Amino acid sequence: MTVESKNETSKYDLKCPYKILKSDPTKIPDDITACLRPATKEEMIEHKEALNSRGILTKLGDGTQDLAERANNTARIVLNLDFRANLERTIYDDPYLSLHKIIGREFYTSRHPVVIKEILKYYHNDNSEKSCFHIREGDSKTIEFIQEIFRDDDITYDDFLLLASKGPTKALRKFLLQYFSSVQAKRVIPSISALANSTIQKWYESSEPSINVTKESKIFATSEMSKLFLGHTGPYEEICQAVDSILVYMIKMVLNQSISKEFKQQIETAAEVLKSSVDVAMNTTSVNPDDSSLVKAMISGKEFTERQVKIMTLTLFVGGQENTASALNYTILKCAQNKELQQQIRKEIQSIIDKQSCTVGEAATQSPTIKQIIVEGLRMVTPAYSLGRYANKDLVLEITHSDTSDVETRYIESGTRVNPCPTFAARHETLVPDNPNTFNHERFSPEDIPKFLPNLPWSPFGGGPHTCPAWSLAYHEEMIFLGTLLHGYDIGTNTLGEPNQVGRFACTTVKDVNISLKKATVGGGDDD
Repeated sequence: MTVESKNETSKYDLKCPYKILKSDPTKIPDDITACLRPATKEEMIEHKEALNSRGILTKLGDGTQDLAERANNTARIVLNLDFRANLERTIYDDPYLSLHKIIGREFYTSRHPVVIKEILKYYHNDNSEKSCFHIREGDSKTIEFIQEIFRDDDITYDDFLLLASKGPTKALRKFLLQYFSSVQAKRVIPSISALANSTIQKWYESSEPSINVTKESKIFATSEMSKLFLGHTGPYEEICQAVDSILVYMIKMVLNQSISKEFKQQIETAAEVLKSSVDVAMNTTSVNPDDSSLVKAMISGKEFTERQVKIMTLTLFVGGQENTASALNYTILKCAQNKELQQQIRKEIQSIIDKQSCTVGEAATQSPTIKQIIVEGLRMVTPAYSLGRYANKDLVLEITHSDTSDVETRYIESGTRVNPCPTFAARHETLVPDNPNTFNHERFSPEDIPKFLPNLPWSPFGGGPHTCPAWSLAYHEEMIFLGTLLHGYDIGTNTLGEPNQVGRFACTTVKDVNISLKKATVGGGDDD
């Protein structure tokens, strides 16, 4: 690390937007800007010479310590398979870019909101001079798995549009941002509302003494995706189970775990369920004039190949189920723990209905308190806790301190993986100086919550050109479901305080969340 003064302001400077958090600006200890750029040969020579100058005895000592650390990290992974917990061990080693080590891997992680936004603003596989990152063709378990599902070894990154080179990715982004726009999300409010009503009614009529929200949230998320992506009308449980199994399988693939014959058969069945569902949707869209599904929109646009449509639909299923479900699971829990908050939302929604003569679903999307709850939920349980990049060349990360203009330098060697971590950025002291591990929806002023939630400073939906394209859909699903549930029912839970979390692809509660339901009145009372 080197420190020097620098007076010029980089055109890539990125200020962190603090205003949405109710905190004293004087408590923010670290106002910085970040700039990531290709390193010169001279800089890398100097950097490597500085590393080599440490001496052989120091290196031997470090090697012994590294081996012990790697063995400990690997043991933790074998025991709990919790990547988030392992990251947490080293994420605080460096305030801007920490080095994380496990056997066979070495990569950088960052928990600083400004650094994360700087890293995420670049395309994967960009061939221009400004390029910084690429996808390593030989390392991608995801591509291998997609090839396996569709029995097609010719699938490449340009078919996997979310990870494709800049050109194909840009074309897909333009299409998806139109399809998943806030305007489109408003159009599907009746569809989401109908599904929320039927789901909650089924919960209420259930003979079970409590409802497993963790499980049911996955079914709700998968159901809405099935309707919107494929035009399916149900039943949805089979697709939900298939997606759930595939997510577990992908975790095992990434961690190189052994797979039993029984589980292998389960995965083959799950893959066939999803493949068949997509095939059926593609074969029926042309004969259904009322079909407004994603599959039909992609086929009708004639911008994408049949292979790309299949892969994109499957990718959105796998990427969208866990994230949406874990967010809903957590916010329902926090509402169930707070009776006064439930009554506040119930009255708020009814007031909007009375004034505008609108539906419960429409009122829910306008509820200031629900928006506060969801945004604080996105801080406490981020959809993506870790996002991967590979440096395609030697890079320099320059950290400029605004108060002194001093510059700290970090080097990222070509081929090294970089993992920005939104889940740790969400609790960074520059954003939440007080009680960062406690849920408090009143941290946020409803007026200052951005309409474009990826602009939140901890990047819960990723950032830059690879921002989650369906964030607005997930946001509306959660608003409508919470509003529908709390307008009609009083909910309770035996789970107290903050639940322990586990992180794999998304963060979720270690133990399932269970709730009880009672009919409620607008005034806040219950009746059986």
